Amino acid sequence: MEEMRAFLLSGTTKFEFGIQTDIQLSKYDIQARKKYTLLFNKIFQSALDKFEKHIDHHPAMNHYKSTRLFNPVYLPAQPKTLDAYPNIPEFSVHNQELLGKFNIYTHLRINTEDECDVNDFWESKKESFPLLFRVAKKAIWMPFASVDVEELFSLQNSSYRYM
Repeated sequence: MEEMRAFLLSGTTKFEFGIQTDIQLSKYDIQARKKYTLLFNKIFQSALDKFEKHIDHHPAMNHYKSTRLFNPVYLPAQPKTLDAYPNIPEFSVHNQELLGKFNIYTHLRINTEDECDVNDFWESKKESFPLLFRVAKKAIWMPFASVDVEELFSLQNSSYRYM
């Protein structure tokens, strides 16, 4: 989602839109190119506004942001305190073992240059971080038939009805 946001944001100010589009635009005079460029920028801005309206206020957004902690690719950019994750109930009980393992996990140096499969990563950490493994498994692999998930989809469907 962050990549999509960055792509849309860059489109609101850029002057080049890809080889094929640029070739087509080069057939026009400078005034027409400026006009089309401004039009494309406005289209990107409109798409960005819609993206932010629907994604930033989605009922599952807080859960999504919290679960990024368990993806090693995003780990370096995540907060390093349990209090930063109020949507994860297991983190509200601060026992020393969990706090210690959380501190070790959040300061791991993980090579994420290669594709990282989150499932494989957590399977490999099951023994080292058993408490976090259970929390990660629950947070990332939500059951598709749970009442909470169905409720989220229901809320989302009803919000689309009133647009």
